[in-house]
Amino acid sequence: MSASIEKNVISFLAHDVQVEVHRHHCFQILLSVSASFSSRIGGVVHEGRRALVIGQNVAHACNGLGGSNLIFFIDADSRTGWQLKQMLDGQAVLDLSDMWLEAQPDPSSLAEVHGWSHAQRRDFAERSLALLTADARADGTRDERIELAIAWVEAHLHERIALPDVAAQIHLSPERTRHLFVQEAGVAFSQFLMWKRIKAAIVQAVGAGASLTEAAACAGFADQAHFCRLFRRTFGIPAGGLLQNSRSIQFIHPQVG
Repeated sequence: MSASIEKNVISFLAHDVQVEVHRHHCFQILLSVSASFSSRIGGVVHEGRRALVIGQNVAHACNGLGGSNLIFFIDADSRTGWQLKQMLDGQAVLDLSDMWLEAQPDPSSLAEVHGWSHAQRRDFAERSLALLTADARADGTRDERIELAIAWVEAHLHERIALPDVAAQIHLSPERTRHLFVQEAGVAFSQFLMWKRIKAAIVQAVGAGASLTEAAACAGFADQAHFCRLFRRTFGIPAGGLLQNSRSIQFIHPQVG
């Protein structure tokens, strides 16, 4: 992946994993690598799926027991996020199973996927994401003020951040800044900030090898308990279960430090 894509993507292989109902403020892509998976979205169970794109703030649960799945979490304010928004076109979920099955007609076995090197996992993830978004557009030019606001927030995540602080950086009123985030990033400022903090903590825990306490502090959380509560609400799994990079979870990006 290019540096710009990597910055906006969290990806990992999940083996034999089931997660409870959760929702997040980014877009999610689920791809089967071995066996198919099921997902419950809005009270509807989608059985035997191979590829789903799930929109922002959509409550869902996933069952990948008995198989391996490639999972992407993609920032809504990124170019790839804009492409996924175009693909979803207002839908909560987009089923790309037929397309994915055509591209991957011979699924790998669970044992085979477990044995992939990091380079193999990374190559597979890059090719998969490129395939799914090949025909998608990222229309429009983003307001440069949101670019400045996002850059400032990302540089100050270890600090206490309030909407007026961000508004002052881009010379707008707090109310206008609030509307700008909804318009350009697709989520309320508070949701945007929480997602950026969670992602920063993941990068610290996985990429830098920090403890959950250290990662939470670096990302600006009040304490580890606060981080863990929000993490479970966002991913449907305890923070330790995802971030320990065990045989069940193998991170692609961020790369394990």
